Amino acid sequence: MKKTIIILVLINSIIAQKGIPQSIFPNPTGSDGTLSEWEKDISYWYEDYCESWLIWTKLKEKKDPSRNRRYSFSANFSSDSWNNPDLDCGWNKLGRLTFKYDEGADYEEKWNTYKLHVGWRSAPQTNKLFLSAYFHDQDQDIHVSNKFTEAYVNTNIKVDMFLGIDILALIINNKSIGIRYKDYYYKNEGKSALSRTFFYGGNCCPPSYDMTLDYSNQSFDTDFYLQDFNSNDYMTWNLSKFESGDKGSFFARIEVNGSVADPDDVDTDGTIEKQKCIIDRGADITFAAGESVHLYPGFHAKAGSHFIAKVDACFPEIFVGTLPEYLYVDEEENLFWLSYQDIYNANHFEFSFFDEDNNEIWHQSGNFTSQSLNIEGPFFGGQFLYRVHLVLSNNCGKIWEKDQELEIYDGEKNHDSLTLIKDSSIRINIENIAMLNIYPNPSLGLFTLHFNDGESANYAVEIMDMMGNVVYKNGNMKAGNTAIDIREKPKGFYFVKVMAGGKVYTEKVVVE
Repeated sequence: MKKTIIILVLINSIIAQKGIPQSIFPNPTGSDGTLSEWEKDISYWYEDYCESWLIWTKLKEKKDPSRNRRYSFSANFSSDSWNNPDLDCGWNKLGRLTFKYDEGADYEEKWNTYKLHVGWRSAPQTNKLFLSAYFHDQDQDIHVSNKFTEAYVNTNIKVDMFLGIDILALIINNKSIGIRYKDYYYKNEGKSALSRTFFYGGNCCPPSYDMTLDYSNQSFDTDFYLQDFNSNDYMTWNLSKFESGDKGSFFARIEVNGSVADPDDVDTDGTIEKQKCIIDRGADITFAAGESVHLYPGFHAKAGSHFIAKVDACFPEIFVGTLPEYLYVDEEENLFWLSYQDIYNANHFEFSFFDEDNNEIWHQSGNFTSQSLNIEGPFFGGQFLYRVHLVLSNNCGKIWEKDQELEIYDGEKNHDSLTLIKDSSIRINIENIAMLNIYPNPSLGLFTLHFNDGESANYAVEIMDMMGNVVYKNGNMKAGNTAIDIREKPKGFYFVKVMAGGKVYTEKVVVE
């Protein structure tokens, strides 16, 4: 694949890009969570409604103090009929993240100053909506709106909003827009809130028929917004100024735009310069896309800045946000499992499971397409601490790997009798007692299995290799000593599982 790289280096030394920093989109503080679904029937517009018709469920999930908030949801505008006249009108509002501005005792709580909405209006003579980033930066009568996508009615519109002290961003379906400008933006951290807002503004552009609005899949203040921002087909940075110390690498699968070409895409009150993306002295910014990077006239990389425009479908680094903390087991099923979450830009894994002597006792590999990876394999107990090793890769040759020592999640941490808890309804006991013995061990594959629990005259036995394949099985063995012959099997580690009286006993054997 042909790669095109444009580098604007206006300093004496090049600053290396190392992965994807989190500084541009810090994780929200405080707890995250979800909201219930919400549906609202909306009567068709007539003139009196258009001045101040606001539907919302009050401000929710307030935080104080706070600097960064995130709100994700799906919205569906549904209607049996949809045919709007040609209207020259403004933007209505959907969803809200807001910071309260308080100027002292004489000034009541004011939630109407610094806020971000999804701007929406009906596309004339179609069944589409125009959608934008609609935000107030000073007061309720001063706002900016940046149109960047369209969507059909009667379909789910996926929205992911981020509002910070000095940055805002919005993802709608497969497009994202970012606005970074400290000069005019939020000055102080303070109280913040979100709300499920639906608003016909003072210069509104509503549809001409009854409709229903559905909110679903709502979550707030989850981490790793930057990784989701960098996982779309199209990205635009506009009305932005990256200042000294800002460092960020931004990627879209198809196209990245520095500023915008069409002046009609931006409506302002006149106080904010339209169509600009400035890389100031001391800023270190990379725009990368799979097919094209466009730098429009409003784009400017100043002397002393470091900027790279890069056409490279393989640019993003692999990122894993959440690692497992414990090894969970189910002794009844002889399984262990663990989970890696918030995975970005990887599609292949290699996993290894080691005992305390650094012997590999389980290996698994394969492809995956989601943002989570759940590993499950055979578990036969015998110790408290295990080592796991995960290697992630993608089609571009990028590699991520992590080595961890994980404890079994248990209540007593006792090597002789480990009480393991998967959840409140499952308690598992692994007992190491002398009723099961194998000798010689190691062996050449011919060994004696001794089992006698004092209760069972007969028992069943299975022997499995490291991949979980059963290489020997006998469902009716008598208590006492029994000769086992697996000399035709490859050298390595095997696990003997004895089942008797409703209990399971295990032992590891080595074939040399």
